[in-house]
Amino acid sequence: MNILFITTPIRPRPTDFAPIGVLSILQAMRKNGINNFDFYNIDAERPSYEDALNNIISRKPDIFVISAVVSTAYEYTKRISNDVRAFLPNVLIVLGGNMAASAEIILKKTEVDVCVTGEGEITNCNIFKQYIKTKDIRELVHIRGIVMYLDNELINTGYEEQIPKEDVYDVNWNDLEKASDINQFFYSPFNKAGELPYWLREDSRAYQPHRRDKLLGQLAASKGCVSRCTFCHRWTQGMRYIPFDILAKRIEELIEKYNMGFLDIVDENFGTDKEWLEGFCAMIKKYDLLWRVSGIRVTTASPDKLQMMKRSGCISATYGMETGSSDMLKVMEKRVRIEDNYNAIKWTIEAGLHTSIQLVLGMPGETTRTIKETSRFVQYGMSIHPDQNPSLISINYAQALPGTPLYEYARHHKMIGQTLAEEEQYLLEISDRNASDTLTTLNFTNYPKLECETWRLLIAIECNHYYLQKYGFNHYKKKVLEGSYNQINGELPRKGVIMSLIGKLIFPLLGPTHKNQLLILHRLIKAGKIGTLYVFYPRLSFRLRRFLPIYLMFKYIAAREYIYGAKLFLEYFKHKMRALRSNGLSENKLDKSLRSLIKEKIGTLKEDSQAVKALRVGR
Repeated sequence: MNILFITTPIRPRPTDFAPIGVLSILQAMRKNGINNFDFYNIDAERPSYEDALNNIISRKPDIFVISAVVSTAYEYTKRISNDVRAFLPNVLIVLGGNMAASAEIILKKTEVDVCVTGEGEITNCNIFKQYIKTKDIRELVHIRGIVMYLDNELINTGYEEQIPKEDVYDVNWNDLEKASDINQFFYSPFNKAGELPYWLREDSRAYQPHRRDKLLGQLAASKGCVSRCTFCHRWTQGMRYIPFDILAKRIEELIEKYNMGFLDIVDENFGTDKEWLEGFCAMIKKYDLLWRVSGIRVTTASPDKLQMMKRSGCISATYGMETGSSDMLKVMEKRVRIEDNYNAIKWTIEAGLHTSIQLVLGMPGETTRTIKETSRFVQYGMSIHPDQNPSLISINYAQALPGTPLYEYARHHKMIGQTLAEEEQYLLEISDRNASDTLTTLNFTNYPKLECETWRLLIAIECNHYYLQKYGFNHYKKKVLEGSYNQINGELPRKGVIMSLIGKLIFPLLGPTHKNQLLILHRLIKAGKIGTLYVFYPRLSFRLRRFLPIYLMFKYIAAREYIYGAKLFLEYFKHKMRALRSNGLSENKLDKSLRSLIKEKIGTLKEDSQAVKALRVGR
């Protein structure tokens, strides 16, 4: 019996993040004596839809498994499951990944037969063994960790036990090589011009001669998280740290197999356990790797720990800080203090490690006051040391994903419809969208959406201007502009006499940022990169920041989103008129976790079936 796994495209562009969830299931199948399987990595390869469908049909799988790690892959999942069923009517279609939090919608609106909840290593193996034995889908109802329909009744069999820490992310990299171009996941950090990415660039160790031909690889050192952020969905509970002897073998394999000298640790919650962190640093130090971690809690940071990490080869540590407001930390249920955010970035910079700030804006309770608090935090955190680049901040808007309190908040406030058809429509709208996409992002605040959309640019503008004021234009030019200059396609044309004269007249207005200002402006507009103007014109952008709503209006007009832009501006205008008449509007302050708010004041919808209530509240 042939089993075919696929990944789905989860963002507009593929990333270099390996599909370690699928790879771990494949290895678990191998350990259980199930060897007749194949893997088609659509997310990495990005074939046309027609080519992907033809490829799947040509393999004639008996069991077709879709790995959908986020709900933004819903549209593709529905289409591929329906089309595969049309060509292979007897195929068993199984879906796993976080999208299974919407199991009721998936099972009713697509051709998926079974949704796997929780980890897939044990449950998938049990499904395959049972189906190979009986070829009767009804017999799968006895397997833990699935949701399916039986006699028109939705059945949720609960969660399967989690795999032991020794088996966490046990993968065979040959499976990835067969399904993908391995160079997408293991590659030189140096680009064609011989430049390193920002997180490596400032550390002299990266330029040591013996590292010049080394590749950047990735590895997970643990699984799970100690927190339950109200915008985040996960199937697993608690933390499992992979034992050091197993980690050492996996690292040695990557060094030998892929000449790895730089390591990206892809944990969600790295090093929370102090004893484990000390052991990890002692273990990894002997391999002379330069490594970074992008998922670490601010409460893990301390001067001693960060210095220990640096001595063992750490070069960058990035935190999920999300906000600079203590009120929003409560809403998000981050379980940290605002002082922890300030201390973490201060200590990381002082330790000589690269870091940046990642934000999630627009949660319920977000106000102009909390945005000001966040902006002050970003200004502080991105200007501690002159070697920092203030434009390297990540700002996204809160995206309501199934299985999270934020999604339930949206349902109860009818931002997302309460029927299955309306919920599906929302999943279709956010399909193949990033959290940075404002067109499909819901507005959870009491402010007009157009104003909310200005917050991201406002924070970035104020951060760059603060840095410019602190370190001066010459340093800003060297640190920020020279790096950003590469965003402009092609070489700048030579400046003519007329342009030179115009430039001399307009430079004082703009505030000097570059000798070819007008030509840069022309090139940015031509390249469609008008969103980066604030980097090249920090003083002018700061002076005009109150006109950001008008700028966004022109942006939507340029993108031919006329109706959408007009609706936003009308909403914004009405809000401002109400504020003038009432001498300001009261802010909607929340002083508790979004999860607590839903539990205490909102409850559950009567339309929800018992089988999916557990999926809706998350694990």
